[in-house]
Amino acid sequence: SLPRYDDSRPGPGPGQSPALGIVPPLTIQGSPFPSWTQLGSTDFVQSPLKPVVVPRIAFVGMGIVFLVLLCLVPMLNAVRLLQDPSSMFWLGPDLPMTLLWRCAAVIALYAIAVCFCLACASGPQAKVEQHVMFVANASIVLLGMALILSSVALSRQSMDTYLGLMRGCDHSLKAHRLHEYAQVLANIRTSRHCAPLYSVEECEGFEAAPPYTDYLKALESDLHCAGFCYAAPPGP
Repeated sequence: SLPRYDDSRPGPGPGQSPALGIVPPLTIQGSPFPSWTQLGSTDFVQSPLKPVVVPRIAFVGMGIVFLVLLCLVPMLNAVRLLQDPSSMFWLGPDLPMTLLWRCAAVIALYAIAVCFCLACASGPQAKVEQHVMFVANASIVLLGMALILSSVALSRQSMDTYLGLMRGCDHSLKAHRLHEYAQVLANIRTSRHCAPLYSVEECEGFEAAPPYTDYLKALESDLHCAGFCYAAPPGP
């Protein structure tokens, strides 16, 4: 059944207003909810919000995860350069390894700096968080500078290699040596005793000379091309 309103209490008199608290509030008989007078005025006073205290170890963990995510793509690209035969032959492993070491150094410096700040912190929580945020921003800036320096060096060496190859094998010492090895292997391959064999490595007179013979083998297996700086003989 629906609750009944208790209107037996007297209404406001002349000059009286319910807002002044003279007239008791309207109550509902049979309602499960307490009335204003039953709750009391102190029950509606909200307690002050307590600040959320973040564990200090969380600053180190979240920062390291964030920096690892930022370094993930550059580090994967560096690993791919280390596995690419053309990059290893023409550019060498110095630039990719430098990029990997720089990313790892930034992550390690962030962890050391944050641990030092937390160990020496004696002020309020807000001040400690400001110091940690400063270290995080400095680490991001340092990582950006490291990536820029690596990209500039990689772009310069790639352009130098491109210009040396496009101008011909005589303008680059490494390209000239690779052309000589390719010619020697081609002459061995065309001989009578080597033509029936599966690979030139099985032929008499072959000697491995890394990195030149290894790169020529990678060109044949990966790119399916033979020789290097081949020039067609002039026509009649």
